[in-house]
Amino acid sequence: MKLSKLFGLCLICGWLAACTSISASTEIPVVRVSDITILPEENGRSDFEVTLLVSNPNAEAIALSSIDYSIRLAGEGFVEGVITAPGTLAPASDTRVRGRVSSEFVSSISRLVAYLQGAESTLPYELEGTLYRATRPPRPMRFSGSGRTPLIMSAGR
Repeated sequence: MKLSKLFGLCLICGWLAACTSISASTEIPVVRVSDITILPEENGRSDFEVTLLVSNPNAEAIALSSIDYSIRLAGEGFVEGVITAPGTLAPASDTRVRGRVSSEFVSSISRLVAYLQGAESTLPYELEGTLYRATRPPRPMRFSGSGRTPLIMSAGR
């Protein structure tokens, strides 16, 4: 009886160790800003819709519970947001997720527009944040990056 309990306990410990080693080798997905849309102003606040492109380089899917992020735009201010329940990132693929954010930290939309450069009218950004895996407890994966993104004016603006 004691031998079977010991064997069962060893089997469970081995299974947990295998699960831990698999998740430890998971690469952090790459997160980029796909685009930012300026929404119509409401109550004196600047609202934006942020589209993030999340690339999963892993051979297995990753289920996410949320994404917290902060984006500095052209050194003129920043937006912060949380995207809840972004879903599952398919293996070796890109997923677009959207979130609406308000910002009191962007000093002027017209100043942001003045930073648009090139034929594509892109805006420099710096991005950082945390992806939270849909596990108990949620496992955080920090990310950061920079690049250029289109700044789109919504039709109602």
